[in-house]
Amino acid sequence: MTDTRPAILETVTERSRTLSETLRELRAFKTTVEEYQDRVDNMSTNERELFYQSTTSIQTDVIETTDPETLLETRETLEEAVRSPLQQVARESFTALLGQLQVALSDQERDQALDRLESKIPAELESITETYQNLYTRIDDFDTVLLGLLGEVVEERPSIMLSPEHEFTPIVDRLEARHETLKELETILAESDWAPTLEFADAKQFYDRDAGDIDLSAVRSDVDAIATALTTLRENGIEIQLVLEEELTDAYESGNIDEFVDTLENARQTVAATADTHTTVVEFMDPLEADAQSPERFESVLADLWASYETLQTHDYSTLEYTAQSVEDMTNDIDRFIELLHGRLQAQRELVDELDLAANASASRPEPRFEESPLLPSHVRDRPTEALEEYADRHEWLTSHLETDVESVDQEQVLEIWQSLTGGEEVPLTPDNQDTVLALADRLPVSVVLSNSQRYA
Repeated sequence: MTDTRPAILETVTERSRTLSETLRELRAFKTTVEEYQDRVDNMSTNERELFYQSTTSIQTDVIETTDPETLLETRETLEEAVRSPLQQVARESFTALLGQLQVALSDQERDQALDRLESKIPAELESITETYQNLYTRIDDFDTVLLGLLGEVVEERPSIMLSPEHEFTPIVDRLEARHETLKELETILAESDWAPTLEFADAKQFYDRDAGDIDLSAVRSDVDAIATALTTLRENGIEIQLVLEEELTDAYESGNIDEFVDTLENARQTVAATADTHTTVVEFMDPLEADAQSPERFESVLADLWASYETLQTHDYSTLEYTAQSVEDMTNDIDRFIELLHGRLQAQRELVDELDLAANASASRPEPRFEESPLLPSHVRDRPTEALEEYADRHEWLTSHLETDVESVDQEQVLEIWQSLTGGEEVPLTPDNQDTVLALADRLPVSVVLSNSQRYA
């Protein structure tokens, strides 16, 4: 027995399926119409008028029809009616923005961009148009350099304007932020009393997308530190503001913002370090009077120190590095002087102790100017005048207590030999030091050893 269904059932089933599908389409169309209604409500007066003109031909059909299929056939026409004013406004906004950016597209590039723009769905058209209009308002006050840079971006890649919110706007954000940063950089430099007048915000070379971020707080700190260091150097006789201005100007003219910021930071390090170092030089030299009488042994050394110090303050410096090196050389000269004076004081003290012990003459030994024990180079550095005075006192005492012919025995040679001996060294006996060695051997427990080469220890 075969199972057969009446044809009417098949017909009803198919019709029911068709009606169900039509019902779903009608519901979807209703939702779309509601969206269109919201969109029309948000249109400007001109846009709404264009919409009504576009829908005149289908109004009667929609009102009079009772056939769902006929109603659904108006979907495409209705969508086009909604799209049409949005397309026109989008096209106008697109054209206005290009004009504001002074973009020169070829006819082909322009037509291709507009065709792709007008093919977008109403929701996208509405969003893009809003972005165009916001951008137009936003860049209205932009400097010429920013407009030119944005125009170059569009000319290089016109398609970027078809996705303005996600592709073009971030570029606007970046360039605007860099512009504000460069303006602030100009302000920081302009507010200082030493920096050259430089323009960054209007120079397109400083908008390189590969350039690093500028730490304005670090820049301000560098500028302030340099100002303080320049003042310190100027007060102490060194003027290098023009040198610094030239170095920064050279870095500016390179057109690389990273190089300029690095140059500023390096200048701060160099100038601040130079000021600190020179301050220690001044603190050492100031207590010493250039025309004060000093022990004969140190007259020449001190004269050289003062000559270097005066040159340091009067020299015409050509670079920051040369300035820093000159100050460093001066500190090295001071270090050598301190080392020499400290060594002489040490030798004097030890020799005085030996002579004092041998002669039991403690009542007459010179009083030390330094209570510190052991005497360190830092003590001499902090009080050079007292160190020289102590040297002079001990030199006078040693001269009288060695009981030698001053013309034949050099006191400095005595101290040098004594330094070597107390350091555990052996000193060759030569015709030049023979009188000194014998004088020491006569007064102190110094052993003279004769061999193929005469030596004593």
